[in-house]
Amino acid sequence: MITGKTLVGMIAGTAIIAIGATSFLLDLGLQEVIIDETFAAGEQTSYRFSAEAGARQHLAVTADLFELEMSSPGAGEQAPSAQYRDRTVLDWVHEESGDSIVHVRNTGPSEMRIAGAAQVTTDPIYFTYHVLVMISGVVIMGFSAAFSLRHPRGF
Repeated sequence: MITGKTLVGMIAGTAIIAIGATSFLLDLGLQEVIIDETFAAGEQTSYRFSAEAGARQHLAVTADLFELEMSSPGAGEQAPSAQYRDRTVLDWVHEESGDSIVHVRNTGPSEMRIAGAAQVTTDPIYFTYHVLVMISGVVIMGFSAAFSLRHPRGF
């Protein structure tokens, strides 16, 4: 005989497992990150795009005067530290798996705008989080199933 608490626990556990499994599947493969930021005069920023071979990256920097340095894995796109004016667009494809690093510093008197899109791989720690969510659903289902076998003291 299934009690009401068992039924509620089984439904909640199933829902939690479904949420964890869905999140796990959605984080597989390349994810697209949209960048649209503005920086005041004298500010700087860095971007690190970790991606597999074949991932496309696009970054457009607009400012009166700025310094930009970029490197990508392997023999891919490289831009040594240099001063740029007005607008610079970087488009590249990862030739090897690894990290592309972009450093940008606004050296002009006006604001600097950085816009673009990057295809990145998800940090592996998120897969662990999703598995832990699924495990918690199984634990909830296990505890709720114990209520139909025997009612523990205090409940």
